[in-house]
Amino acid sequence: MGQYLTDLPEERLAKYRLMAAHAHESARAAESPEARNAFIAIASSWDSLAEEMERVLEARDVDPDATLPLTKALNPPR
Repeated sequence: MGQYLTDLPEERLAKYRLMAAHAHESARAAESPEARNAFIAIASSWDSLAEEMERVLEARDVDPDATLPLTKALNPPR
């Protein structure tokens, strides 16, 4: 998973979309409801990452010098 961090944001977006597509396809091919639901959840996570990366790229296009805040805390409080 760490290899994604060395890619350009546009490359990560493409990978997130690809992973989501694979998970959606696996959900369609799943033989049990449990497997289908698991793949749907995985696909949803990849879709969310892609959407977040799209927002980051759009914000960067508006103001290339802006520091983009994280949308989620790295270490949420316990």
